[in-house]
Amino acid sequence: MRLCALPLAALLLVHQSHALAKPERPANKPLLRRIRSKVAPFTLPFYEDGLEFSCTGCGKCCKVDGDVWLAPEEVENVMSHLGFVRGDASSTDEFRRAYVRAEVTPSDDDDGDSSQSWMCLKREDGACAFLDPLGRCGIYDVRPVQCSTYPFWPSLLKNREAWEEEAVLPDDVEIS
Repeated sequence: MRLCALPLAALLLVHQSHALAKPERPANKPLLRRIRSKVAPFTLPFYEDGLEFSCTGCGKCCKVDGDVWLAPEEVENVMSHLGFVRGDASSTDEFRRAYVRAEVTPSDDDDGDSSQSWMCLKREDGACAFLDPLGRCGIYDVRPVQCSTYPFWPSLLKNREAWEEEAVLPDDVEIS
C-alpha cells in the first residue's frame, strides 16, 4: 500500500511544482480567444496576435493602381476642406469637373439624387489627384474612409501572402 501512495504523492508534488512554474495566461487575450486557440488553432487568422504597421507618410499607397471612391456623406466635407461652398450647385459642379472621374447614383434613371452619388476620384500621373508635390495628402483631415482604413482592408487581410505583397517599398525605391 505504501508503494502506491509514494508514487501518487510524488506525482502530486511534480504536478504542483509544474503548475506553479507555468506562466500566467496572457491577460490581454479574451477567454474566448484563448479557448479558440486551443480548440481550433487552424481557424485563427494570421493576424490573431496583431499586425505591425506604421505609416511612413511617403504617399506610395496613393500612387498605386486602384480607384478611390467618396461616399455621399464624405463629399461635402472634402468640398468644404478644399474651399468649395457647401450646397451650392455651381460649386458642386466645379468640384466634379476638377476631381471626379466617374459617378454612381442610387437610381438607374437620370433623375437620381446626385447628392447621394458615389464619386470616383480622378488620378493625375497615376497618383491621387489630392497628392501635393511633396507626396502628402491635401485632404488628409477629411480623407475618405477607404483611405483612412488602408491597409486594413478585407482583401489584404485574407492571408499573410496578400498582406506581405501589399507592403510598402522602402523610401529609396521609386515606383515607375
